[in-house]
Amino acid sequence: MKKKLTVITDASGKVLGTQAGHGDQRDPKSGILISLVAGDGQRLHKIEYEVPELHSDTDLQKFHQRLAQHIKNEK
Repeated sequence: MKKKLTVITDASGKVLGTQAGHGDQRDPKSGILISLVAGDGQRLHKIEYEVPELHSDTDLQKFHQRLAQHIKNEK
């Protein structure tokens, strides 16, 4: 199932991180506001993408590579 994601990339298009949803989120336990913020040379992308089960760092790295390719192809 596709999910809404906010993705942050560096200047070369490498995925640095993701956040579920397209906006600020509140942590249900602490109530703290969580949001991605792009720094110099970084970009935020709001996309819908199929999120697989991630069981290891290798799974996460492959997922980030697929996201980067997806974002590149959308341009």
